[in-house]
Amino acid sequence: MTHDELDRLEKLMAIIAIGVSVSLKRGAVSISEAEQLLYSPRTFEVLKSARADKTVLSIIFSGTELENIARLLPDNLEKELTSLSDSAIAFLLSKNEINLCLPKWYEVFFGNRKVNG
Repeated sequence: MTHDELDRLEKLMAIIAIGVSVSLKRGAVSISEAEQLLYSPRTFEVLKSARADKTVLSIIFSGTELENIARLLPDNLEKELTSLSDSAIAFLLSKNEINLCLPKWYEVFFGNRKVNG
């Protein structure tokens, strides 16, 4: 993975972390869904092996602990979710704007369908 590719991946992970954390806080997604989308040991290991930024790794690792926090310290869950999204925002603010040049995720669902209008 090139340095530019890693920069794009890190920014994408931070953006997704914000959305997932806010959605969890508002009850729009479950912790199980958050784990499937982003906060999994597999995601952490892949990013670690790619030598991702320590802030991004910390966000993902902390996200893998949400189920334990919800079960053992439920009063701390909202604070932890706020911390995750705040960390992701701080990470994004510390980075220069880059051209993400990513394939459009929705193409997986829509393919090459023509848009009317």
